[in-house]
Amino acid sequence: MLPLSIKDDEYKPPKFNLVRKVSGWFRSILSDKTSRNLFFFLCLNLSFAFVELLYGIWSNSLGLISDSFHMFFDCTALLAGLAASVISKWRSNDAFSYGYVRAEVLAGFVNGLFLIFTAFFIFSEGVERALEPPDVHHERLLPVSILGFLVNLIGIFVFQHGGHGHSHGSDDHLASGSSKQILEGVFLHIVADTLGSIGVIISALLMQNYGLMIADPVCSMLIALLIGVRCMK
Repeated sequence: MLPLSIKDDEYKPPKFNLVRKVSGWFRSILSDKTSRNLFFFLCLNLSFAFVELLYGIWSNSLGLISDSFHMFFDCTALLAGLAASVISKWRSNDAFSYGYVRAEVLAGFVNGLFLIFTAFFIFSEGVERALEPPDVHHERLLPVSILGFLVNLIGIFVFQHGGHGHSHGSDDHLASGSSKQILEGVFLHIVADTLGSIGVIISALLMQNYGLMIADPVCSMLIALLIGVRCMK
C-alpha cells in the first residue's frame, strides 16, 4: 500500500531530549515560590551534609556522622517534595488514569526503607562505641554542630513562610493532596534533624568540658531513634 503522502512516509516521532526535559522540570520548580524555596534549601542542606560527614570522619565523631546521614535523608525527602511539585502538574493519561500519585508513594516507601537501614546501622555502632568509648577529636566539633543547627533553623523558616502551614487555593499544587503530605513529612524530617543537631551540640559540650566521650555514641543512638520514629509515621 502506497503512503498517502511523502510527509507521512518520512514522519518520525520526536526523539527524547533529556536536556530539554530536565530544563523544563527546572523551570517548573523555579516558577513556584514553595518549590523554589525547597530547591535552594536542598542545595544548602546537601552541601552542609557533606561538610558534616567529612568533618565527622576527620574528628571520629559518630554523632556528627549520624547527623550528616540524617541530613542526607532530609535531602531525599526534599527531592520527593520537588518531584511532587513537578509530577502534580502532569496530566493523567490512559496508562495513569489517576495521575502520577503512585510515583510519590513509591518514592516515600523507598526512602523509608533506607531510613530503617541507616537507623539500625547507627544505633548498633552507637551501642558498640558506648561499651568502648573512642577518642573523639572534639576541639573544633562545636562550631560545625552549631552551623548544622543554624542550617536546620533556615529550613524551618523556609517551611513556615513558604507554604507548609497554609494553602493558597486550587492553583497551589504543592499544598494539595499527597503533595501536601510530602511537604509535611519533609517539615517533620527537618524538625527531627534540628533535635539531632541540638544533641550533637550537647555532646560536644560534654566532651569538651567534662571529657565524657560516651556522650558521642549516646547522641548517635538518640539520632537513630529519631530516624526510627520518623519511619513509623
